[in-house]
Amino acid sequence: VPGMAATDPLPDLRPVTRAHRKALLRHLPDAPILLGSAPEATRNGDVTFAYRQSSDLLWLTGASEPGYTLLLDARSGHETLFVPKLTQKHAVWLGHIPSRAEAREAFGIRDVRYHEDLPGLLKKAAGGRRSLHVDAFARRSARRALPGAKPVETELREALHELRLFKDAGELALLRRAGEAAGAGHRAAMRAAGPDLREYQVQAELEREF
Repeated sequence: VPGMAATDPLPDLRPVTRAHRKALLRHLPDAPILLGSAPEATRNGDVTFAYRQSSDLLWLTGASEPGYTLLLDARSGHETLFVPKLTQKHAVWLGHIPSRAEAREAFGIRDVRYHEDLPGLLKKAAGGRRSLHVDAFARRSARRALPGAKPVETELREALHELRLFKDAGELALLRRAGEAAGAGHRAAMRAAGPDLREYQVQAELEREF
């Protein structure tokens, strides 16, 4: 990955996100860890803004779409990714609906479940303990799954912020690639811009280069 050129294919992120999960478990070995996806933001009516995933969940899984939840069992090191249970009816609006097998391949997490399995697996991971590490997006799910549990956000937030300060080789390569793409896109837009063009036409050149 180091030295990757702008024309090279993107690296496989699964080893990178797997290393991130292992590092988080080393920092918080005392209780289960549960993180959820950021919610979609309504723009108007039934139209939402372009989706922006939680940075922490993205850093740990690479999942950029809504509806995902990650459970890390601190005692066993077991990883479970919960995915939205969508039917093929959703494909009319969303396109292809990935299967659980496709999610396993895409994110490199062997245990992929639907959210209906979350309460049982979270209870098993807790093993009678009441404390859980959660982020803001998983707090409600944790309380529903384990009534009487004590979800704590502070330690997880601090651990993730500390870990994410240090970029590994894969992350550095992606940052460089993003910078190269941004520069190339803006240069293309400047070359295309002129008094006879509308803004959307310049935007098209920018995004084409991206």
